[in-house]
Amino acid sequence: MAEATPEASAPPLPLESPTLASVKQLAAQESSIWDDLVLWTAQGTHFHLLTVILHLQNLEIIAERGRLYTMSIKLS
Repeated sequence: MAEATPEASAPPLPLESPTLASVKQLAAQESSIWDDLVLWTAQGTHFHLLTVILHLQNLEIIAERGRLYTMSIKLS
């Protein structure tokens, strides 16, 4: 069973971070929803995730109102 854990205190990912690049690459492979997933701030240096569920095969990344959630799931 998947368990969502809030990561509200986590700082936003840097624009060029490996994690952000990986998520962008996975999103590009699955569909072209990356523009819907990211809302850039006026400074262009941070991002906030909108309320979305991004399905990447067996992995789900859920974000709601700027709070990040990680899913702990068993991949089979």
